Amino acid sequence: MATKKDSPGERTGSGPQRLDDEALYRTVVENAPVTVYIDQVVVRSGIDTPLFISPEIEVLLGWTPEEWIANPSLWVDSLHPEDRARVEGTAEEADDRFDTEYRIKHRDGHWVWVREMARIVETWEGEGEIWHGMFLDIRASKEAEDRLIEAQEQLRSLVDNIPAIVYLDPVDENASSIYVSPKVEQILGPTPEEWITNMSIWREMIHPDDRDAAWDRYVGFRDSGEPLRSEYRMIRKDGRLVWIREEAEILKDEKGNPFLIQGLMHDVTEQKEAEEAREFQARLLESISDAVIATDAEMNVTSWNRAAQVLYGWSSEEMIGNPLPEALRHDPSTLNAIWDPFVEEAQGWRGRTMHRDRDGYEIPIETKGMPLLDPAGNVIGYVMVSREVAES
Repeated sequence: MATKKDSPGERTGSGPQRLDDEALYRTVVENAPVTVYIDQVVVRSGIDTPLFISPEIEVLLGWTPEEWIANPSLWVDSLHPEDRARVEGTAEEADDRFDTEYRIKHRDGHWVWVREMARIVETWEGEGEIWHGMFLDIRASKEAEDRLIEAQEQLRSLVDNIPAIVYLDPVDENASSIYVSPKVEQILGPTPEEWITNMSIWREMIHPDDRDAAWDRYVGFRDSGEPLRSEYRMIRKDGRLVWIREEAEILKDEKGNPFLIQGLMHDVTEQKEAEEAREFQARLLESISDAVIATDAEMNVTSWNRAAQVLYGWSSEEMIGNPLPEALRHDPSTLNAIWDPFVEEAQGWRGRTMHRDRDGYEIPIETKGMPLLDPAGNVIGYVMVSREVAES
């Protein structure tokens, strides 16, 4: 049989035998890390009278419980101007519960983000209501939210200013998009909204001669998971031709399942046009029957066409980047023109001279040349065109 000493709920000694309910409640409330309050609302007048607020109010907003209770308008007066109408409207529409977030001014003037939750615990028909509520300090979460928003804005700004179209596609069979950066309008013409809502727009805008090959590469990439590298032509909304270099990869979830395609579409029209121009010039140079040789200002060979190889015997691989052979430099005693390639004011030359080929045989040459000048007029190289002529 248990003795009184062992009975649950009772203590021995000289201290208090028990805590009454009110004291226990007050102890818990006053030591909770939230601000707890009790308000009385008179229905007819709409007057909200604070009856109790826990000491935590001083930690949260700087006011003592006595100051808060003594000034019923302190809560409304402290609401942030941008939040006041919304909060007061929410309070007026509240039935038996109130839950909202807002900014409220600290006694020292700075703003504090709080979440207030309350509910009615007692009513008198047509007379009044007793509300129990609490204020939660949500500054940390709001600051984290603000930092997240700022980071998202910075990321969006970065993406929007990348000199390429950034896109996100689901890994499906339609080549549909869930995001495309605003650069799509500048490069191709459609708005992001038009691009996303029209699943076939990408294929439709590809040049007909490139469409099948571009689609096959995309499908192969999607099915294999290997990175995509593709070049093709697209026809802009205004009819102009654009060269696109596309790069993409498939993102996978934690289980290794593909779930998103992330890609870039670069406008490489200028580069392709420059490449085509260089290729045309190279083909044109190779088709010329005269030996065309270009050097830099130090007479190192920068261009050596096929006719030069036939005439002199050295291949372009042997000559490019190496000094022009002494055997090809002019012989002042035989050149029927005034030319010194190291004199910057030279305006060009034309005349006949004697060169030697790779095997040392003399070749009578008629040559024409011009210095290459930069925009400031400085000599940056030379170009000469030579052909074998009959000895006179």
